[in-house]
Amino acid sequence: MQYGCAAHITGRTAPFGIDEARGTRLGGRMTRDMDIRAPSPASGTSPAAAADPDGATASPPAPGASPPPSSPPFSPAAPARPATPSAAASGLPLLAARGLCAAYGDRVVLRDIHLRIDPGTLTALIGPNGSGKSTLLHALCGILPGASGEVILDGRPLRAHARREIARRVALVEQAGETVPGISVEEAVALGRYPWMGPLAPPSAEDRAQVEAAMQAMDVHPLRFRRLETLSGGERQRVLLARALAQSTPILLLDEPAANLDLRYQQEIFERLRRLVRSRGVAVLVAEHQINLVAAACDRILVLHEGRLAAEGPPGEIVTESLLCGIFGARMRVERDAQGRPQCLWAF
Repeated sequence: MQYGCAAHITGRTAPFGIDEARGTRLGGRMTRDMDIRAPSPASGTSPAAAADPDGATASPPAPGASPPPSSPPFSPAAPARPATPSAAASGLPLLAARGLCAAYGDRVVLRDIHLRIDPGTLTALIGPNGSGKSTLLHALCGILPGASGEVILDGRPLRAHARREIARRVALVEQAGETVPGISVEEAVALGRYPWMGPLAPPSAEDRAQVEAAMQAMDVHPLRFRRLETLSGGERQRVLLARALAQSTPILLLDEPAANLDLRYQQEIFERLRRLVRSRGVAVLVAEHQINLVAAACDRILVLHEGRLAAEGPPGEIVTESLLCGIFGARMRVERDAQGRPQCLWAF
């Protein structure tokens, strides 16, 4: 499970019959004792306060207490519903980076990144291997704290948000999701519902409906009782995407979602992402190597090169022969399809 930033869950039975003692890693960080961590809490936070994603120790809800906030219903056909009215009304981005730098130890990976991810946009992030695409996704959701600069979520610094709050705003699907034997497809998708569930609460009818809709959207419903270790790489990838949809966040960060998928599912995933963006105002940032695919499907393209944002703009301005040669070192010919979108052809 990826909590967008993550959570810390211990000592309870997971929904849909998941045995938490086994643990799993599904596009995120879950250890065998279910210690799913975001960046360390600020100094001065007590261990008890750090035990719960909201900074409070888990306890059964008091009699008469209000239930946890419900998530917006997932449906590609649902009417547009801006996740943050203030952001939509003021023109603020849902997610932004200002002078963001990130490093692994002494090795600087990202340098002075400025970007914005707006509601209702499908944005691609391209660049050579090692340019920092995955690192940027991790920094944007708080898994990797920035060395300098800042990430802004809903107009506030990311560090000002509680972990559960981030998890209700941002979902991340990483390149590969490690799994352990025994967990089913339905159980894996259900992990996306943790940010919306109260302490010790069983899954609600809404949780089950969200899981059902997400499985249908990613065409994994027929696999719901299959164990993850029996699936192909492409099937597992669709399960991880379904889990992100079940999380019902207004921001999706996807790291190579078309990897290991055949042509049909590559196209279907991007078609579904486009419908989600158009119908619900979701903001999607996709790191991807399939340049023709993102040129045909995405609204904007960001280009990372050697840890810096080298270019950004609509596909027609970004996908050019000079950029492909200069950034990727590839000899390509760029032509336009019937809709005027750029498409790359090999120039052998």
